[in-house]
Amino acid sequence: MSLRKLVLCLFSPLLLLARGDAVSAQSGIPWVRIAAVNGESLAELPLGDPVVVSALESVELVGGDDLTPPDQLVYLLQLVPVDAPGAILRDPVASIGAPLITAYRNEPLPPGRYVLRAQTRDADFNYSQMHEVPVEASTGAVATFDPAAIPWGAIALALLLGAALGAASMWAWSNRKGARNGVADRSVREELAFERHFNPYISGEPVRRPEMFFARRDLLNRIAGGLHQNSVMIQGERRIGKTSLLYQLADLLRTTDDPEWAFIPVMIDLEGTPQEYFFHLMMDATLDAARGYLPDERPTLYFHTVPAAQYSDRDFTADLRALLDALKPVTAPHLPRLVLMLDEVDVINGYDTLIQQQLRRILVSELSENVGAVVAGAYISKAWMREESPWYNLFYEIALEPFSDAEARRLLIEPVQGIYEWDPEALDYLINLADGRPHRLQQHALAAVNHMLAARRLRITLADVEAAAEAIRKTRGDAQESQPPM
Repeated sequence: MSLRKLVLCLFSPLLLLARGDAVSAQSGIPWVRIAAVNGESLAELPLGDPVVVSALESVELVGGDDLTPPDQLVYLLQLVPVDAPGAILRDPVASIGAPLITAYRNEPLPPGRYVLRAQTRDADFNYSQMHEVPVEASTGAVATFDPAAIPWGAIALALLLGAALGAASMWAWSNRKGARNGVADRSVREELAFERHFNPYISGEPVRRPEMFFARRDLLNRIAGGLHQNSVMIQGERRIGKTSLLYQLADLLRTTDDPEWAFIPVMIDLEGTPQEYFFHLMMDATLDAARGYLPDERPTLYFHTVPAAQYSDRDFTADLRALLDALKPVTAPHLPRLVLMLDEVDVINGYDTLIQQQLRRILVSELSENVGAVVAGAYISKAWMREESPWYNLFYEIALEPFSDAEARRLLIEPVQGIYEWDPEALDYLINLADGRPHRLQQHALAAVNHMLAARRLRITLADVEAAAEAIRKTRGDAQESQPPM
């Protein structure tokens, strides 16, 4: 690293303060900023200008929190493709107490536009606001920060040496202080965990927070990349993560900066929906999704006048056409693409084949340029007695598989990293017990952490997992016994 670059990195926090970009820490809320990319300070980069790189070697973050010691802060970094053909959205990179992240060092970036997102998490699992920096990758590019030549001279060298000596002294002092206060820091962390009863695992609800979504990122990108002109069918056993995948896909589509399309995801839960209300429910959800685009004037629709049980496929088609005509000038120069995301689509198995064929007709009509679908269910019946092509034939089918061993370990370890620790035998036992099913992993981990906290510990042991498994087995047995005879 050059002398100029080194000094800029040392003093970049001061320059950030001078620009007014540094966020003062609020009580109980951590903060983070991206300070340098590939060793180049961002302090003097014009606001909003992208960082131009040929590869992402390193990212330096600055952050802090009122209560959490620096070595217990968790830094999260994610490089999000915006318009970069061939680029893949990967899970956020996590680093405990180390704000210099080099996770992308050996991954060449396909040319295009990206957003670099940083976030930090304190010991009490509070998240900072997201800090974002635009990045542009092109073959043979260099970092954009190129300040005018400055006469460094003896003064700059003296400042550098002084800063280095000061840092060495501070490091030695910090080590001595850390040795004295390590027990006290752990005591504070324990009290916070016990007081808040911190438990990040989820049982029974779909995963809505991106940092708790594991193992499906590549699949998510593959589905999103095919929705420009295709519809997708996701099949998988109960509680395998289909609804969570739909929520994450909807969030990804809302934030996708596509050069041609403005994606508008429409979440529709079909569970318990009679067939006579099918098209009315779909239009109700579509209007709700489009409300943010049409806050003032909305088209006159059959939906507002036809009784719900009488609302037909023809009413839905006419309303869809009117709605798209209203959306096109709002989303211009992008074209609107409504993505109907039908969860619990197994319900359609019990509908008349006429209703199923009417859905297919809508998705292959002239509206298909602006309307697609993602349907998810445990079992889609392939019984078909009509002469026309079956409704399910227009979908690209994807099977949702259980987690691998490595994916299961990530789900268990990362949510509590820096706060709780897993005994290896406890991890192995739970992973074997769950057999790759994310719901079982979450359910048993939730109960195991509760058992651990009741014992006033921060380490999850085999005894905690065994106690959780026994409690869950007993609950299932009680539930089965309470069922009326068939």
